[in-house]
Amino acid sequence: MKQLVSATAHAHHQGIIHRDIKSQNVLVKDDGTVKLSDFGIAQMGDQAQQITQTQTVVGSVHYLAPEVSGGKPASFQSDIYSLGIVFYELLTGDVPFHGDTAVEVALKHMHNDVPPVRRFDPTIPQSVENIIIRATSRNPALRYDSADRMYNDLVTCLDLTRTGEDKIDLVSEVAAMNRRAEEEKREKKEREEVRHETRAQRIRDDSQRRIVIYGMIAAALLFMIIAVSVAIHSGRQGNKVNVPDIYMYDLNEARERLTSLELGIERIDYVASDEFAKGTVMAVSPAAGTPVSRGSQVVLTVSLGKSFTVDNYVGQNIEKVKPLLEGEGFRVNVYYVEDNSHSEYGTILTQDITPGTVYQPGNSMRTITFNIADYPTFTIPGTIKGMDVQQAKAMLEDMGAVVILSQLDIENNIDAQDNYINPLNTVVKTDPMINSVYRQTDGAVLTLYYY
Repeated sequence: MKQLVSATAHAHHQGIIHRDIKSQNVLVKDDGTVKLSDFGIAQMGDQAQQITQTQTVVGSVHYLAPEVSGGKPASFQSDIYSLGIVFYELLTGDVPFHGDTAVEVALKHMHNDVPPVRRFDPTIPQSVENIIIRATSRNPALRYDSADRMYNDLVTCLDLTRTGEDKIDLVSEVAAMNRRAEEEKREKKEREEVRHETRAQRIRDDSQRRIVIYGMIAAALLFMIIAVSVAIHSGRQGNKVNVPDIYMYDLNEARERLTSLELGIERIDYVASDEFAKGTVMAVSPAAGTPVSRGSQVVLTVSLGKSFTVDNYVGQNIEKVKPLLEGEGFRVNVYYVEDNSHSEYGTILTQDITPGTVYQPGNSMRTITFNIADYPTFTIPGTIKGMDVQQAKAMLEDMGAVVILSQLDIENNIDAQDNYINPLNTVVKTDPMINSVYRQTDGAVLTLYYY
């Protein structure tokens, strides 16, 4: 994906808008090199026009930016939208929207946000999903302002420093843009009112104009004299701030506090900690209270959260252990095997990770494999017929079966000479039948019939 975005950025540097970026136009050579092809409908950025003389939209509708579907000219941002759709398809195996007609697909792009890729695969990092959210914003102003910016985000999205990144909120960004626009509009209106009022006052009071001007000049000179005096006495203290005490702050709250004092963050050192919750500021350098110039940068030490120590789970039930490990980010592989020791079904027999192994927080590659005791399975032996019923019961129980005894009506065991057909207290038949395969599941029983 980085190669594809880099190729698009190179085209943009030459002023070329591709206008038809899609997976079918991405070629991969045997050595893994990615090529962006089919510039047949590309145009220079200052000549972009998305509708032909026949009013037909140019481009592939499944990858087309919503503003272009609405008839606006293509732009570098519409190429970035298409890159976001290709990235979505790369991660999920399909494009986000389908429809019976091209118009239906275009309307979905115009009125619906692209579905979150983490809904398809929760293991995808939030920093990766944020790239797709940004690139496929329906508002071009909220997308990456250049393919270079998108490329830089791709380069760093899997860095350890971006572990635990929050999902970006484009709705809040739109609201902030609207607020800034309203503030600028209000300030412009206030300036207009002041200008008109000043003009009217100047017309009405033309005779006093010179007095007012001279007074303003005198006031300005007085203000300058006072300001210079204060500056001489105070030196540069006005440009200084103290590093705030952000110990135990959440990282986002710490950012806001530093920004409010015009301080930046040089870097963030992430460390494991059993005492501090994930994302909590553990230390700041320079230390809190240190005077620094506005615009300075600090170094934060932030907790990655607790480490995790693997226990000895042999002998425990998998239904108890599996949720515990999955909650710690493990992928649990389970294999059911026959157990000659007749352990209870679901008992863990072996594990592939040595007890005591420590996993640091932020390690996303966590997989553990268990061999689990399966239900006992065996063939009911033919030799059991004619065996003493108690001996047969004991033998089958040793094989893992739950055995019950059922005595038949003795009248059916006497022949015409009043002799027993089958010896008393010996196995006559079984259910399931002799020589059949028996599996001891929950609730299953093996019945021995005798006279």
